[in-house]
Amino acid sequence: MDFLKIAQNDGFSPSYRCAAIVMLAALLVMVLGCQLNNMDDARRFAKVIALTSDPDVEVKPLDKYEYRGPVRRLWTKRETPSDRTQLVLRQNNLDQTYRSSPAETVAVVQQTCRQNPTISMVHASAELSEIEANWMARVGEKKAAVQLYLTSVMHAYQFLFDGQLDIKRNAYDPQFRRICDIYNRSLEGMLRIMCPDAEFQPEHVYEILEAEDFRVEFEMHIEGRWKVEEFERFELVSDFKMKGLENSYRTFGLGVPLIAVREQVPEADKIAGFEQYYPPSLAMPMTAFCEVLPPDDDHSSYRVIMRLHDPLETSSVNVAGRNVPLETEFTLPLAYYLSDPLLDSNVLSAATLLNADIADDLYGLYMIEPYDPEKIPVVMVHGFWSSPVTWLPMFNDLRADPEIRKQYQFWFYMYPTGQPFWISARQMRSDLNKLRQTVDPEKTSNAIDQMVLVGHSMGGLLSRMQAIDSGEQFWQILSDDPFDTMIGDAEELDELKDLFFFEPNQSVARVITIASPHHGTRYANTATRWIGQKLFSLPQLLESQFSDFVYENESQLKNIKTLTVPTSVDSLAPDSLFIQTMGQARKADRVIFHNIYGDNSEGSWLKFINPNWIVPGDGIVAVESAKIDGVASEVEVDEEHSDVHRHPQAIVEVRRILLGHLESLGRLGEDLGRDTMVRPAGFQSSADSVKTNR
Repeated sequence: MDFLKIAQNDGFSPSYRCAAIVMLAALLVMVLGCQLNNMDDARRFAKVIALTSDPDVEVKPLDKYEYRGPVRRLWTKRETPSDRTQLVLRQNNLDQTYRSSPAETVAVVQQTCRQNPTISMVHASAELSEIEANWMARVGEKKAAVQLYLTSVMHAYQFLFDGQLDIKRNAYDPQFRRICDIYNRSLEGMLRIMCPDAEFQPEHVYEILEAEDFRVEFEMHIEGRWKVEEFERFELVSDFKMKGLENSYRTFGLGVPLIAVREQVPEADKIAGFEQYYPPSLAMPMTAFCEVLPPDDDHSSYRVIMRLHDPLETSSVNVAGRNVPLETEFTLPLAYYLSDPLLDSNVLSAATLLNADIADDLYGLYMIEPYDPEKIPVVMVHGFWSSPVTWLPMFNDLRADPEIRKQYQFWFYMYPTGQPFWISARQMRSDLNKLRQTVDPEKTSNAIDQMVLVGHSMGGLLSRMQAIDSGEQFWQILSDDPFDTMIGDAEELDELKDLFFFEPNQSVARVITIASPHHGTRYANTATRWIGQKLFSLPQLLESQFSDFVYENESQLKNIKTLTVPTSVDSLAPDSLFIQTMGQARKADRVIFHNIYGDNSEGSWLKFINPNWIVPGDGIVAVESAKIDGVASEVEVDEEHSDVHRHPQAIVEVRRILLGHLESLGRLGEDLGRDTMVRPAGFQSSADSVKTNR
């Protein structure tokens, strides 16, 4: 419990809290050993460690509790219609009737609207139907509420898209914005009832409204690359609140933003195919949009078709020849997913630091959207004592850019940060090659061969290792004799060959390193290396196989400690031969390198004691180690090591590089789709005018 008190005490600095997390994690590792080798065990492990710190991001349901039921009628009042709707009621001698019999009056307005759909009557019918639906929902009349919400949606849709009303529609009238809000609110109200009651099933047809002369069928479909059966449930974005992210991104238009939660697939089903690259219980943004089709020869009923759109694939829908922007929310669904204790960065970073074999199901490449052969992959690689969650601020800001969202897909790489970085780099090479064989076995995608790697801290070294040619240089660290003269188990020799001999990944076009110790770090000193060796657990590969190889070939080997370097801390020391050889290795000719480093030494309190003690750098990596030759651009950020990649300046620089990459490929400014708003008849944009004049 002392660990919990230390970590939860707000008077302690974040470094003390991190230390408490590591101590608690170390205790659990010592007690449980390597039993945490599956997702369920890892999740329980995560919940325990999560008790010691505040989560990076948190999403909680809004407190909307209110009593619903028949007794609510005693004090519930209907909302007051807008002035414009009250005017319509007076014009039709319905204002007094509405006060005494609102439900009957709404039915009369709806009937009148079907017979004589004037612009003002359609608006009044949509608004009054929504007000009545809200009242029915409060008193517990769910079926009636759904019917009224649907009627409101249909009349709002009629107001916006009926060709007979074009001459009367005025996009500059506040009534226009109000009808858009009515459409969105009514659709949301309907979904709020249907989702919890399990009546929200895509690819199903429901008969919701039926009268003597008016029948409505309601059906749902999912658009895009996701499949219907992949989803477990849908939540309304508006039902949750978020904290932990300063920037929240939303686009405005028609539709209801949703959180779509994928069905959790058993581990046994993830062996092959794309499923192995989707994280468990992934949540992603969706937008629900309803289209109303009148009766035709094939249908005697109105058809309301609700489609769920992936905003990462489309930002608008075409209705009656008009491009209608969708209302979307990108940030909250992402935060909803990352609020899982298993994905807390403190939990993941502590677990993967202390034991390379804990929950090894978590390691590897992750996608958070379906693979698109037309989009360029951006692979984000976290650093030492970290996890993919650390990229949340940058990823959130980058994906908000429409051009980047359209042209790029983001992947994340997770690895055990306690092991030497070259072991992880070898595994990353293997994982990238395996993914390429899975998603593009015929090698027909040009986009995947323009891949961008973005690595923070030690992740930058892993990324660089994907774009250099080993030649014989790395092997010569270990031996002056040819590799073919070595003896040992065939499988063991293959592992060693992959570790010391490699070529640049032909899919990588750019590498962005952030706060990386290109020449090692002075914090990998004798004390920290000793602590690391006591706390971190060796990968099984180093413990078993390499010791046999060393024994059998000892007379031909030198610098044997390269094979037995126990931890990543040792591997990052300035005297590391791997670090030194990386600086001399030949880089791939086609790869363009960029570098971002931190220097917050000017704000150090040490300058008040002895300015000579100050070493320019980010507190972990000195500037002289963070800078590197042969880069196309290099930017300095005034930030400490752990937050350099979160700093707005670093995010702006990565955005600039990604857009520049598109420009170099001739892809910048490709048609994003004309987001032509629903406008009054006769209104023409300059582009329309040019076309007309021709």
